Amino acid sequence: MTSNYNNIPYVDQRQEVINWLLENGYPVLPVAPAQDASKYPQLKKNTKEIELDKHGKPQPIFTGKNPSYLDKDGKPHLINHSKYQNELPTDKELEEWFVHPDNGIGTLGGWNNTIWLDFDTKNFDSLEDCERAIESYLEDYPQLQETFTERTHSGGYRLGVKVKQLPNFTNFSLKPGGHHIGEALREGRFTVLAPTVGTSGNAYCNIKRVPLIEVEYLESIGIYSTKKKKEEKIKIKKETTRAPQQVNTSTIRLELLGSETSKSVLEGNAATEDRSEALTTAIREWLGWENWCNEQGINYSGTTEKLAQEAGKKLGIDSDKIQRILDSVDPNDCHPALLFMADESECWLKIRNLDKNVYEQSCPDHIKQDKPNSHTNYESVMNELERILQIEDPGLQKWELEQLSRQTKIKPSKLLEIYEAKLTGSQSFAPKDVHEFLASSSDEREWVIAAHISVATTVLLFADGGVGKTLLAYDICKAVATGQAWNGYRTKQGQVLIIQTDEPEIDTTERLNIAGFKDIPRGVINIETNWQFSQIRQLRQWIERERPLFVVIDSLTSANRNSGVEEKDTSYGAVLYDLRDIANEYKCSIMVLHHENKAGGTRGTTAICDNVSEVWRLHKGEAKDNLSTTQRVLEIGKSRSGCTGKSLINLDTDDYSWKHQGNFGEPENVSKSLKEKLLGFLEDQPGIEYTADQLATEFKSNRETVRRNLEKLRQKGQIDRKDKKADTNGGKQQVCVYFAPHLRISVEPCLEMQL
Repeated sequence: MTSNYNNIPYVDQRQEVINWLLENGYPVLPVAPAQDASKYPQLKKNTKEIELDKHGKPQPIFTGKNPSYLDKDGKPHLINHSKYQNELPTDKELEEWFVHPDNGIGTLGGWNNTIWLDFDTKNFDSLEDCERAIESYLEDYPQLQETFTERTHSGGYRLGVKVKQLPNFTNFSLKPGGHHIGEALREGRFTVLAPTVGTSGNAYCNIKRVPLIEVEYLESIGIYSTKKKKEEKIKIKKETTRAPQQVNTSTIRLELLGSETSKSVLEGNAATEDRSEALTTAIREWLGWENWCNEQGINYSGTTEKLAQEAGKKLGIDSDKIQRILDSVDPNDCHPALLFMADESECWLKIRNLDKNVYEQSCPDHIKQDKPNSHTNYESVMNELERILQIEDPGLQKWELEQLSRQTKIKPSKLLEIYEAKLTGSQSFAPKDVHEFLASSSDEREWVIAAHISVATTVLLFADGGVGKTLLAYDICKAVATGQAWNGYRTKQGQVLIIQTDEPEIDTTERLNIAGFKDIPRGVINIETNWQFSQIRQLRQWIERERPLFVVIDSLTSANRNSGVEEKDTSYGAVLYDLRDIANEYKCSIMVLHHENKAGGTRGTTAICDNVSEVWRLHKGEAKDNLSTTQRVLEIGKSRSGCTGKSLINLDTDDYSWKHQGNFGEPENVSKSLKEKLLGFLEDQPGIEYTADQLATEFKSNRETVRRNLEKLRQKGQIDRKDKKADTNGGKQQVCVYFAPHLRISVEPCLEMQL
């Protein structure tokens, strides 16, 4: 086919299309050229994090295919095209949208019962196959040679038709039961038109810009749903394999049949960073239950399409993309997750829990008869699982857990989840009076490192590879082991445990030797190189016996590699809750090292950050920061102890120690705050005591302001306070004094340190 385009300027061609669309009653929408994803990335609706593709690269928000425009200054803007599904743009909007000469043009399906048939080259083996198929198709249906026709930038074709009976499908084939050829773009779907320049660099090309022909329905012009095969298959199966059933008028809501994951997606929560993947998983689950219910003759209410639209909107996915995701799923390959996790009896058990009458009327007798005494079975399985979890050999433990999984037909992860629920349910519920609770708990926060790491907390330290997170963790370990100040911050001395499963032992040995660990007395630092999170009970037992003050786990990934759970799964971060409980119970602080993703966040599920109290990020800064090769930015973004901020630190390559070089990002020559002046004054005179009145006089400030700043320093562990009797004009009186102690403080130091 040959284009009837004249050699006229692009803007004039575009105006011709605008005029034609307006004359024929179609909405006119602009299309901005694709923009650099690193500059304009797609952001997740809930977290505002950058959305990444499967290769870890940012997804673009301006794709060159979505409704958008460049303003007169060349700045791109998105358009919410759902507004124009029911109303046409105003003249003012059109003027604003098409002021920039590079903007393309498009319209929406559904208007005037219009369907845009998109024949995409990606659905053919080659461009030549696509052209041959279109030529053959138009020979079979010659009336289509007189309708609106365009060539897409990639070489495909787009035909416009009006239908009297609107279709209920999008993906189509050219024969019943055929493979996917293209998409029927209907209501709410956006289509790009000539003369727009596509992402390939080629322009869309008009072949015929004429009024659209009208047909009765799409099947009358050889356009068939790819879902038809599924419908016929279900019909045949129901007719040939089902015995006559008692009439059952009860219906079960489809969303209640879905798994917990699909229910979570329906509430707008994605268990992974990829919202599209989460929605796809839920769609497959709902379609699976539709298939199963149809095969079993069970009535249900709701449809996958409606649930997908509802879930997609809550996830922040636009309607076009929701439909594309729906179209990408083959219903014939979908089954309920329970069929993979266990067997059909579990599906029937779910039906029984939702509607006992449906279960009694429809469930096959052999499944009812095979149902064991659930309570007895539950207790025996839990007892066996408890025995398995006491096995110290991780390999044997996993082996026996797999054997139990085969016997029960329940996945190992689900067995562990059930066991944890059992333990939680067996705990007593005995609320305390608030006064009793306060009397039994300390009202003073203790610190391992003042203003950085409090006692009984969990810290996630993440960074890109090679930035130095392990060396930073070692430096903190050394400070805690010796009780020496870390970068000028008071450090509590105590026993240290390093779990190092991320690097070869030769590297660990070299680093610890350079850092001077061989000079630390025996019995203060212990190191383990073979631990896994499956051995959490052994870790708890060791901590209960040895009572370390500080524990480092390097890294989350390497110590969790045998779990069988992917980083993107929410359950991957659940192990951090176990560490939180251990830290709280035994008053030790635990730092876990993790890796950074391409967007500068933590790799894997967001539950990793959610399940710890403090989140530290170590990075090299931006190019504009002009940092040296040994300088790093330590950014504390989340802190339940109130220690957020950014610091500039520098690595001393001679001994692998880190030196604090001030707050990062502050302008030079900024005068110190009153709090900083007070801290400096007291630290210059360790052990010298001052009242708030004396310090207010010294700094010519209000007494209450001075007192509040002193309390903030005390709460961060940077200074101390005590009450004492002092001589005043009124005689001996009780006064409150503040002072900076010597930076090294000890807690039960070992004998060698006392010498």
